[in-house]
Amino acid sequence: MLLNKLFSNKIVTVFVLSLVFIGAKAQQILTLNEALKLALANNYSIQLAKNEAEISQNSNYAGAAGMLPTVAATASQDNVVNNTQQKFLNGTENNKDGAKSNQLNVGVELGWTIFDGLKMFATKNKLNQLQAIGELRMRAQIEQNFSRIIRAYFDIVQNKKQLNALQQSVTISTDRLKLANDKLAVGKVSKTEVLKAQVDLNTDKSALMKQQNLVQNAKANLNQL
Repeated sequence: MLLNKLFSNKIVTVFVLSLVFIGAKAQQILTLNEALKLALANNYSIQLAKNEAEISQNSNYAGAAGMLPTVAATASQDNVVNNTQQKFLNGTENNKDGAKSNQLNVGVELGWTIFDGLKMFATKNKLNQLQAIGELRMRAQIEQNFSRIIRAYFDIVQNKKQLNALQQSVTISTDRLKLANDKLAVGKVSKTEVLKAQVDLNTDKSALMKQQNLVQNAKANLNQL
């Protein structure tokens, strides 16, 4: 319940987002909401914090503080093997070898501490505090990871926008080079203009390749989170 409430509040109050692609256009679209849900289910540090919070919650009950009665049950069984020799006054004898006897003892003990100098209340308060600390740590771990995921997600968005801009620049530079070659063919421009257009195209292509690497690195960072 705590996780669902925390997650819902994060999504509803903070994020109203458009969809972006993670990977090629043919791949499935990953929204920020879905990325956060995946992290909530699979991120190791979040899972560890959740487990610790559950342990502190399960350990917080009245019996652990000594407020409830305790019942102790005991059981024991005695098995005895005897060899007996009996001789009566009339001269008869009664001899038995390996005579077996067994005895089962069962006991139940009920104990209840009515008052122990407020120790039980102090212990219960300590358990309450430990549970609250576990929940706060879990919340802090989730928020920390969510913050990192949001930054990584928007890093991809920003880098993909820059990538699209560079792709347009390469297209424009390619058209400029073609136009310069056409003008050179009819004698309207010098070879210098063609070379300049070629340099601009090479520069744009180099920037595009660097940006493609940045996008891939940003995706790898998000996948890791």
